[in-house]
Amino acid sequence: MDKYLRPTDVMDYNHPEVQDLARTLGNGISEQTIIAKRCFEWVRDEIKHSGDFKMNPTTCAASEVLRYKTGWCFAKSHLLAALLRANRIPAGLCYQRLTRNGRTPPFTLHGLNAVLLPEFGWYRIDPRGNKNGVDAQFDPPNEKLAWPIAVEGEKDLRGVWADPLPSVLVVLRNYDTWEGVRNHLPDMPFQGRDIRYQAVIFKDHHVLLLEIEDDGKAVWVIPGGGREGSESEEECVIREVWEETHLQVEVERLILDEKVPQDPFYERHKTYLCQIVGGVAGPGIEPELGDAESPIKDVGWLIKDIGWFDLRAVDSWDALGESPPFAFSILKRIREKLGYARETLNN
Repeated sequence: MDKYLRPTDVMDYNHPEVQDLARTLGNGISEQTIIAKRCFEWVRDEIKHSGDFKMNPTTCAASEVLRYKTGWCFAKSHLLAALLRANRIPAGLCYQRLTRNGRTPPFTLHGLNAVLLPEFGWYRIDPRGNKNGVDAQFDPPNEKLAWPIAVEGEKDLRGVWADPLPSVLVVLRNYDTWEGVRNHLPDMPFQGRDIRYQAVIFKDHHVLLLEIEDDGKAVWVIPGGGREGSESEEECVIREVWEETHLQVEVERLILDEKVPQDPFYERHKTYLCQIVGGVAGPGIEPELGDAESPIKDVGWLIKDIGWFDLRAVDSWDALGESPPFAFSILKRIREKLGYARETLNN
């Protein structure tokens, strides 16, 4: 939960002006839900939407939005997250993919927020600013967002982000005027993105894992991701493995197809058994992150401080523990699917 409370260079609530406003909005109030509503309504009503009002300059960090009193939906969500976090209320960022005119393509991402309320859990709110046809409100547990999902191709992105999407930051930091941002609004195509196509790759009985950084902590996962364009499921698996591990593989067969409600990004996981046909294992990249630093820190069958991860060995399970729950749960299901003895599992 710390990642939804910390200041960042974008949600910079350690800035004096942001701190002052946060204190003013929370002054004398003990109920977090009331503070959250006050912060939401202030950003919604007092910060002018840059596109609606054709205002410059382009802002990104919370302190910039507050200084110039303008921002695109993304920037306004950065300020709201900063004000909430400054009041010790966990807050993050959410995104929708919407048509730009409300009816037909092209599409654009739209930024909003989620706040963790004691009575209701995570609750989405949209501070972009009301106008004719837009009436976003704070009325938990009922969501009253600016835009409903109404057209084929539109989508709610699953999950709550602690930090902005890199594609959003690229636009806000590269274009100084509202026209520049309007002409380069970010999009994220989602064909095949409801399902994560992933690979389990063995060397003897040792499983290939990626070490990724999540909120400053190491988490181990198997390689995989969403489909792009018209590629097949098998082509997606082969591409993802190559991008993330520098290994060339061939797909043998599907071994798991399951709903994964705990994954904030994908509704289903399809896991394929693969064999290596070339390459040398090493940390790859996430192309969709552009110039941002890749979260992949290590790749291999050898886990730092753990040793070889042998799917059969109790010692491997004891060392892995349940600290990276995604890796633990998927490896356990793979092991059971492939027929390893249940009695040796670390339950």
